[in-house]
Amino acid sequence: MTTVPGLTLTVVFACTACSSSHREPPDETAHATPPDPDASIVLFDSGIRQTTGDSGPDSGPSHFATLDAGLPRDAAIDPGRFRRQPTRMDAATLPSVDASVDDHRDAGNDPPAIDAGPPDVDASANDAGPKARRVFVTSSFYDAALGGIEGADLLCTQHAAAAGLTGAFRAWLSTAADPVANRFPHDDVAYELLDGTSVASSWDDLVDTTLASAIAVDEFVEPATGDVWTGTLADGSGYPTDCDGFTNSSAGNALCGSSGAASRLWTENLVPTCSTRLRLYCFER
Repeated sequence: MTTVPGLTLTVVFACTACSSSHREPPDETAHATPPDPDASIVLFDSGIRQTTGDSGPDSGPSHFATLDAGLPRDAAIDPGRFRRQPTRMDAATLPSVDASVDDHRDAGNDPPAIDAGPPDVDASANDAGPKARRVFVTSSFYDAALGGIEGADLLCTQHAAAAGLTGAFRAWLSTAADPVANRFPHDDVAYELLDGTSVASSWDDLVDTTLASAIAVDEFVEPATGDVWTGTLADGSGYPTDCDGFTNSSAGNALCGSSGAASRLWTENLVPTCSTRLRLYCFER
């Protein structure tokens, strides 16, 4: 200590040997350099710091000052003045969503279900067959030498084709050995004339001795009355004599019906000789 008359000066020398661990941390904000308008900005995880514009290899130490650590990291920054360090984010830093939250929603708040459309249509409805089988009587006449049941079926097919009818047709014709009751389906499909007039509502209705309407319309939808080779009784069974199975026009006689009748006479009316020329009934298969 040195004493000067009228003035007391105290000089304290700092101990350079003191450990840095005992120093008080410098107050950066107290010695911060004011923001330089020409400075560039660097974005760090801990905040935004400003570097003086004259910092460089020859300009001496850079001066840093904390501007605002609370500024949002994704704040809009003018790319003309600032440089941003890219911020990397991964799945670990993203908040997780509890999937159970959706499971505990109030069912009353759920949006209404979207209508999926009309119910499926049963495809089997399209496979049920025709709503009604069509029936006509031939416009032409034949003796009993028809070529058997197969020959009579062929004649029905030819008449239908000549009139432009689609579908397959067969003759209402029985032999003693092969009656129509054995060849026709016993189902609930109706029978009708080509003009839509009902004949019977089903197989059972067809063979109950009475028709709803006489089969008196030919393949061209023209009126056609007269006797018809049938060989068939009202219940669908065969008659004992059949002109050798409808193959011989000189072999005796066979049963016929009347196309103008709706009673049992429609199929069992007379027993003419095999040489008589008559019509045929044709039923859609």
